[in-house]
Amino acid sequence: RTIRFTKAVLMELPFLMPADSVVNGLRLRVTSSGSKSFCMSRKRDGKFYRVTLGKFPDMTIEQARERAYTP
Repeated sequence: RTIRFTKAVLMELPFLMPADSVVNGLRLRVTSSGSKSFCMSRKRDGKFYRVTLGKFPDMTIEQARERAYTP
């Protein structure tokens, strides 16, 4: 599922891993305990990679999008 990340939307998310509609590969991981963190998901050379960028709301959506562009 792809949604446009906004602070209000991300605060209300249940347990799932939605993708941002603005930055390809940017996702919000939500654990069963309610912890939320931004991550990047990519497939390179046939291998799947996931890198945690930071915890939400400590990291803003704008910071996560900017960091997602940085290799």
